[in-house]
Amino acid sequence: MWLKFYETEQKVFNEEYHIFVTDTNAMIITKKLCRHFKFPVPVIKFFGIKQRGAACKYIKKIRVPHNTSVGLLCHELAHKYNRFKYNDSKHSKRLMRTITRFLKYCKSKDYWVMNLNATQ
Repeated sequence: MWLKFYETEQKVFNEEYHIFVTDTNAMIITKKLCRHFKFPVPVIKFFGIKQRGAACKYIKKIRVPHNTSVGLLCHELAHKYNRFKYNDSKHSKRLMRTITRFLKYCKSKDYWVMNLNATQ
């Protein structure tokens, strides 16, 4: 089930998974998303370079790689948002809708244009 979710997510958000941001910019984007969508800012732990992450279930912490993609960052934040708002963070249609909302908000504010210029 969750493998199909990841496959669908990669197809739908292909562009967003190929836009990488620095660790500092990832923290800025996280704070802005949390403030806009009104949920607690999680602690971000950066590790490794492989593009995979984790959202701790009961601790306010997410793990993402250094120079993470915008898509992966929004995916992990969507887990935290759904856990906070709906007490559910499974890979479901609700999570996909939340990721879509987060990415549309980032795109409307040109967060990744700012980050593309910063990383070049």
